[in-house]
Amino acid sequence: MAVIGKIRQNVGLLVAVIAVAILSFLFMDAVSSSNRGGPQAQAAGTVNGEEISYPAYEARAQRLIENQRNQGRPVDDRTSYSMREQAWNQYVQEMLANSEYEKLGIMITDEEMEQILLGDGTNVHPQIASAPLFQNPETKQFDRSRLEQYVASFSDPNNPQAAQNRAIWKNFEESVLRSELQTKYGKLVSQAVFIPDWYAKQDYANKNTKANIEYVHIPYSTITDGDINYSDSDLKSYLRKHASEYDQEESRSVEYVSFPIKASAKDTAQFKKLVTSNIAALKASDNLSSFIKNQGSDIDFVDTYITKAELTAQVGQLADSLFSAAENTTVGPFYDSGAYKAARLVARTNAPDSVQFRQIVLRASPTARKKMDSIKALIDGGADFGALASELSEDPTSKANSGDMGYVTKGSQAVEVANAIFYDNRQGARTVVETPGSIHLVEITKAVPTTPVVKVAVLSRVIEPSDATRNAVFGKAQRFASTNRSLDALRTSAEKEGLTVKTLADFNKNAYDHSGLGVAQNLTTWAYKNSVGSVTDRVFEVETTTGNRISSQYIVAALAGVKAAGTASVNDKRAELEGKVKNAKKAEKIIAKIGSAADIQAVASAVGQEVKTANDVSFSTPNPTLGNEPKVQAAIFGTDANQLTKPIAGEKGVYVVKVLTVTDAGEAADLSATKTTMAGGVKRAAEFNLLQTLSKAADVEDNRYKVRTY
Repeated sequence: MAVIGKIRQNVGLLVAVIAVAILSFLFMDAVSSSNRGGPQAQAAGTVNGEEISYPAYEARAQRLIENQRNQGRPVDDRTSYSMREQAWNQYVQEMLANSEYEKLGIMITDEEMEQILLGDGTNVHPQIASAPLFQNPETKQFDRSRLEQYVASFSDPNNPQAAQNRAIWKNFEESVLRSELQTKYGKLVSQAVFIPDWYAKQDYANKNTKANIEYVHIPYSTITDGDINYSDSDLKSYLRKHASEYDQEESRSVEYVSFPIKASAKDTAQFKKLVTSNIAALKASDNLSSFIKNQGSDIDFVDTYITKAELTAQVGQLADSLFSAAENTTVGPFYDSGAYKAARLVARTNAPDSVQFRQIVLRASPTARKKMDSIKALIDGGADFGALASELSEDPTSKANSGDMGYVTKGSQAVEVANAIFYDNRQGARTVVETPGSIHLVEITKAVPTTPVVKVAVLSRVIEPSDATRNAVFGKAQRFASTNRSLDALRTSAEKEGLTVKTLADFNKNAYDHSGLGVAQNLTTWAYKNSVGSVTDRVFEVETTTGNRISSQYIVAALAGVKAAGTASVNDKRAELEGKVKNAKKAEKIIAKIGSAADIQAVASAVGQEVKTANDVSFSTPNPTLGNEPKVQAAIFGTDANQLTKPIAGEKGVYVVKVLTVTDAGEAADLSATKTTMAGGVKRAAEFNLLQTLSKAADVEDNRYKVRTY
């Protein structure tokens, strides 16, 4: 319990401080909000009548977002909104789950948690074992000493990351606890799964009773749309009969006009001038990493060699000439992929595709470098490399193999080690290399440098619109919004000005990533707080990411439609309903053509189709020849051999089937396999989908949009 005990020290105080800070921020935001839908009530929603406070939900969302940042992962708007949805779903499921856990007495003890996280010290939790932070950088294997150092950092007053590390671990521990409780619950429920013999026998029969048939298929397309008539009353009638198939969530639709924020010719010239003015400095610089960074380049300088393919990714078509240029050749400015660039070929060499080497590794410490220099001196003086590696190396792989690492590729090693064995040294060389976490003595035993590589510094500036350009576009969008205060006015003005009106259809109250537009939850919030026909009272800015490029646009939108929750209306589903009704009307005409035809050949003649055959048709499995036609399959097994079915209106047309033979499945020799397979599916569903199912069955009211601002 020692490790877990250290982990939990002071975590409560830390979480309390974070919570107070977040709640204070939220309170100030609530007080200062304008009337743009600002927080009136502090309820995010309810679960079975129990309230979820908005500050508590927001605090949970912020913890997830901060945890993402603490792990070095970028947090853009899309990620932030995704984390909020994750926080909401967790909150709802936990409320439901905790109620169930309490009823059933399900819990995880401290001893269980210790075992789950750390096992016996080697078989640790998979997320711990796979975390790069706890792995030896060379072997990529779990290193317990790194975990112990991390835990020790929690209480180190000189470590500025102590509080952050504690918070990250606390979040991880809580997520593991939730997962383990859910697994226990799922397994408990799954133990109640029972497959009776009669059910297994029926399933076996459904899958293994086979029929051979002849059939005539008359596609709906044989009747043209012009040959049928239908009205709205037909659509309404169909909708009433199939109401359960047309349930819908509440949704909104908007129409909007976009004002793209694009760099002007003046902006483009300015970026070209900026790169041009730095070419001389690029050529003269003896600290390229610092120079490139200080110029705001969107391509960092990495002091290593690259292949021609890797160079092409940085400089495009210029790679051919630059790759063969003399050292210290500088080219530019040139345009490539939305940016002006200049490039300097720093050095060139030949490198091996793979290297065989051996190494001795020591963990970084104040005395590690001095110790490694002593080891190198011993080997240079004739001591056995393999024997010293077996005795002294702190890397498990090199220790176990007398230092031999076999053949490796560049990407499999730390950058410093890769540079040393692929580029800086040749076969037979022995050198000491320092990485952030360790000291290496490496010796190249086999390397054949055959591949040309270059070291290149690229100064790249993506062309972006200036503030003046942005302000001009914003002014245009703002004037459009202020002079067009209704949906009809927006449409009319857009047509006059040659602007395209686009549509976002049927999005729900928490939608944030709108297909074709981008991340814009503020637009969603606005749409749910205004009436049909109204126009946005502000201009929204939306960023769209394409590859690694971000483009922005201003939009002015109008609320075009509202769909209530419940059964869809005819207008909501008109196109789909028309397709269904058309097929039903076509089926009537096809059946009338078939008339009283008494055998399969007569049916084929009546409708101008051929007789087809399908073998080994089962009740429950789609047939390769027949396809997925449940109504047809059901009719087959309700018809005697050598008999004709009535015409069946299926998915792809009307079918008439003659059953040739039916081979009974017979009695299963052993039902245990069938029962095991059937139970397995139910158990997996219980273990992995139970909380989601509970959420769907619960009375959950999500009112977050009422509290959000826009």
